[in-house]
Amino acid sequence: MTSRERLLAALDKGKPDRLPVTVHQWQPFHLNAFLGGISELEAFKKFGLDAQVQYSENAGRSKEEALVSVYSTRDWRIEADVLSPDREQRIIR
Repeated sequence: MTSRERLLAALDKGKPDRLPVTVHQWQPFHLNAFLGGISELEAFKKFGLDAQVQYSENAGRSKEEALVSVYSTRDWRIEADVLSPDREQRIIR
């Protein structure tokens, strides 16, 4: 199963091939000091975790300037339509 299939099966009260699990982020200090300087993706693979890599087109923008956070990876794609960009009552589908 892919990480996406695993999570969706668990959310649907199904039986994934294993428990979907990940960490919020890898700290560069720990990667360098304790894991020989491996990359974040290599650390996910080493410990058998579902990789979670986030990217935002809003990087560098303030919270007020950003319309919506959109993240995509090989296994995940989140699409969003901004119906109302009003800063006080933003509507996103």
